[in-house]
Amino acid sequence: MKEAFIIYFERIVNVFTGFLLSYLVINYFSQNDYGIYKYVMSLGSLFIVFAMLGFNLANIRFIPEYILHKEYKKINYQIFYFAVIQIAFIIVSLITVYILYINKILQIDNQIDIRYLYVIFIGYYIKSYFAESLLVAFSKRIILTYLRIILYFIQVIIIYYAIYNNVNIKDFIYYVMLFSIIEAFVLTLGIISVYKKLIPSFTFNKFNLNKQYNYSFNNYGFIIVNFLRDNAATIVVVSYLFNYTEVAYYSVALIIPNIVRGFSPSKVFSGLIMPEFVKKYKQNGEEQEIFDGLNFMGKINIIFLIPAVIYSIFMYQFVISTFFSMDYAINSFHLSIFLFLNIVLMSYLDLNLLASNILEKSDLVFKLNLFSISNIVLLLILSELGRISIGIANLLSTFFTVFAFWIVLQKYFQNRINFYFLNKEIIIYFIVLLAFSFGLYLFNIYVYMIVFLIVSMIAILYIIKSNFINTQERKFLQSKLPQKIKGWI
Repeated sequence: MKEAFIIYFERIVNVFTGFLLSYLVINYFSQNDYGIYKYVMSLGSLFIVFAMLGFNLANIRFIPEYILHKEYKKINYQIFYFAVIQIAFIIVSLITVYILYINKILQIDNQIDIRYLYVIFIGYYIKSYFAESLLVAFSKRIILTYLRIILYFIQVIIIYYAIYNNVNIKDFIYYVMLFSIIEAFVLTLGIISVYKKLIPSFTFNKFNLNKQYNYSFNNYGFIIVNFLRDNAATIVVVSYLFNYTEVAYYSVALIIPNIVRGFSPSKVFSGLIMPEFVKKYKQNGEEQEIFDGLNFMGKINIIFLIPAVIYSIFMYQFVISTFFSMDYAINSFHLSIFLFLNIVLMSYLDLNLLASNILEKSDLVFKLNLFSISNIVLLLILSELGRISIGIANLLSTFFTVFAFWIVLQKYFQNRINFYFLNKEIIIYFIVLLAFSFGLYLFNIYVYMIVFLIVSMIAILYIIKSNFINTQERKFLQSKLPQKIKGWI
């Protein structure tokens, strides 16, 4: 429970830091320059998705087995061999980036020094492969959490210092690059300290990696197609279809939806809730155990997301205009509504992906995620509609993917992840909170800001005590709560 709390605390710090950095950067730069900054960060994300080749996931999957059997030389061989392949791929990628740059296909021209971009790319690689994935593979997630908290504070200091010195966008990317170097260095020190304690020697044994390759490339295919629905991929496409100002509006529209998604139970508590259901499944082989767990998480998701989304939509323009500007609030509001609806569907996508992986149908994850491509396709087709096309494309691509999982899982397992939109208790829950929001918001926004939080907590307790949560689920929930809170439900 302590580790879960620390990880949750890290998420809170992450959200707060992200909002603070957005506040500093957005209020300092013009919409165009802020759009350039988000474009560069998205290129870094794009690069790392392709450069990993799925090997980071293979490390997380297989290294714990090697540790269990004390096959330390296999760990060394796999890490080293995968790294050699990745480095060769990165060299080719950087050459490709340079060719795109000199032919002005890469939209940074003289606004960004390509050398800074290269260092950011390499920093992202070191951080993701040699640090983050290996710390998780070595079951040192808690160390990674502590290091991330430290890095959040360093990032704020560096960005604040850059803005304090009134840098332009080109020099600002230099400071972003500087943080990338520090981040890679700190995380690498972390993994080296863990590695030295865990692995007795640097020697390695050569062995057949075909199984690891297959796992890597199956997941690599999933990651690539899933990335096409990701914010970073959308930003890159938007920069070409529209301009950097539209990138800025889209990025601001994402801020609050991303905060809500970051706190959704399927993102935060799956590692705390699902292992017990998986354990039962391993013991008796009953697939129903998995669906029971995932459907329970689906209920917790919808209980959280209904008040969170309602409150966020009503408060959106007030928050954005207060912290950024009315221009951002007006130009991003309608787009944000689509993004809020999308995170509800994304929570169901999380559960379907969990079901497919736990039930060893990972091939479905790749095949069905091909629907993610529809995000880019729809964006290209609907681009004449302007920025609203971004929200429509995001929402529809997620809907197609979730619906495909809904049909296929029923075919394979005669079971599926349930939706609860038409449940009587949920309909009442939604209508009451929505009606209350309309009434109190029109009366006074400042009163609504405080009172809604109190009312939503009462409503959450009501829905948990209702028939929506069955007896078995209630007992499970009580077992995970502190003694003082158990009596409330």
